[in-house]
Amino acid sequence: LVMVAFWWRITSSEFIKRFDKNSVGKVELSELKAGKQRFSHLDKNNGSDISPDEAPSGPPKKTR
Repeated sequence: LVMVAFWWRITSSEFIKRFDKNSVGKVELSELKAGKQRFSHLDKNNGSDISPDEAPSGPPKKTR
């Protein structure tokens, strides 16, 4: 829960910079310690990494 709250306060580029340990410009599952379920939720195109376009930025949009 703490990590989720943290994600809400950063930009997508800050997210990539913080978690991209091998400096390839995207975050792989092995770099994100939040678990496979959270990783899969963020990896919108199922491309085995989280690209800057997929990275969270700001709070989630509210749905009704």
